[in-house]
Amino acid sequence: MRLTWRGLAIALAATCSCSSASEPGPTCEGTSQLPLVNGTDQESYLGLSSRQQRAIVQISDGQSLGSRCSGAFISPEWVLTAAHCTQIEPPLVRIAAGDDSASFLLAPVLEARVHATRDVALLKVDLARARAEDEAGGAAGAESTPFAVPDFSALNATAGSAPLSLGLAVELAGYGLTEAGRLDELRFLVESIVNVDSDALTVNGFHRNGACDGDSGGPLLVRGSTGEARVIGLLSAGSASCLALDQYSRVDGLEDWLESIAGPSVAELQPCATVSSEGRCLYGNAVWCEDDVLHTSFCNAGSRCAWSSAATGFRCVASSATCVDVDAIGVCRDDSAVRCLAAHDLVEQCGPCAPCRVDGVSGTPYCDGP
Repeated sequence: MRLTWRGLAIALAATCSCSSASEPGPTCEGTSQLPLVNGTDQESYLGLSSRQQRAIVQISDGQSLGSRCSGAFISPEWVLTAAHCTQIEPPLVRIAAGDDSASFLLAPVLEARVHATRDVALLKVDLARARAEDEAGGAAGAESTPFAVPDFSALNATAGSAPLSLGLAVELAGYGLTEAGRLDELRFLVESIVNVDSDALTVNGFHRNGACDGDSGGPLLVRGSTGEARVIGLLSAGSASCLALDQYSRVDGLEDWLESIAGPSVAELQPCATVSSEGRCLYGNAVWCEDDVLHTSFCNAGSRCAWSSAATGFRCVASSATCVDVDAIGVCRDDSAVRCLAAHDLVEQCGPCAPCRVDGVSGTPYCDGP
């Protein structure tokens, strides 16, 4: 484990003080990075509500150029982050106080609890003090919806374990370095899982995008089988270039430890955000909007997520000849970029010189040619 503050988005003509996963010291101090594909401040891939987005926070020492990390609330007062982020002194949690990205609360940390074997920690945040000290009156807008943590122990033999499969797209989030050289803007990025082991998940930016300074401890996000947004990993290490491999410490399997400290995850009805009535096929489940509420159907062994003519959208169906486990956003499948438009599969065959990748902003697959 190396002690760097990773972050999403690529800095334009910014310095990098991070190190690679295999090299313990700084490797690119004083160098400039090219403005390639960056993260986005307009999340759309998972359809997170504004309250969920406000649950993603920045952790800093309060200095303008000090150490920084990211994290996410998993209960009203506990933030989940990387264990190495607990070395920030004094730790302050910076929470968006509303949809206005310029409005924040600063909350002190009352307690830190570090997991014994993984790069995972919990910070207890003094929200009451932060709200009491808020002179701008923005605390009323600081309400957020905590993320759930995964309980894959009962799902490993089912489609519910799909988020841990190679090639599937997941969403990175954090307050890292932006293309404008800022460290105070929340960004999102879609990447594919390229390696899974017992303790970590690895995603790859394929020299197009990735994590950078400021996103250590930031969440790796999916939607669960009942539609809730879940944290499945925390950013622990990344590439020196900020454009390649990023390693996330897995938090599944830590349910008992997390619950003993932060209490059980509570699933809430979620607003639709960017999910339409047509819906999505996400991780083997059908997700759609109905009556301004997000609905999810867990597609069991007898059904698959596909286009339903009866619902005019993506639902769990018993059989389908087209658009199986693929929606209008699409997926990389068998070296092809596959999307479902007008109830028909659109397949672009890729190849070894133009492999299938997912766009970092939209999650749409494409053939990455020279």
